[in-house]
Amino acid sequence: MAGIMPQEQSECQATTADRRVVAMTTTTLPHWDLAPLFSSLDSDEFTEAWQDIDDGLTAFAALLDTHDVRDRDPVPADTDAFAAIIDSWNGLLEQIRPLLAYLHGLISTDATNAPAQGKFSELQRRMVSYQQLLPRLTSWLARLDPAALDAPD
Repeated sequence: MAGIMPQEQSECQATTADRRVVAMTTTTLPHWDLAPLFSSLDSDEFTEAWQDIDDGLTAFAALLDTHDVRDRDPVPADTDAFAAIIDSWNGLLEQIRPLLAYLHGLISTDATNAPAQGKFSELQRRMVSYQQLLPRLTSWLARLDPAALDAPD
């Protein structure tokens, strides 16, 4: 290393060696405190939240069907449907967020947590039906007149 005095080199090496010792002596991996979300994958709260997502996805899809949400010309009833659909959509996202955060918190610090990995994979599979609804919703929203909805541009 040009420009570094031998003494500075040894100090730099000692610092690197110290870091290796610290890293090698750490045996406990970090983890998130996820208790505010759910106490465990087997908890009643987690099971209930899991079921709520299924129910929420079913209800959201039914609401879109009821209001014929798709790429079509707007009709007067869309103005009233807009608020109900947006409220339902926001509610569904509020249901999904804690489960997603909890599962991600578990697997991001322990990739070997097979039960959490399994639930995360299952949640991703369930979210496919949600993802399939979004193009319909987006197309419908794009055709609505913001002024008629009393919504900001």
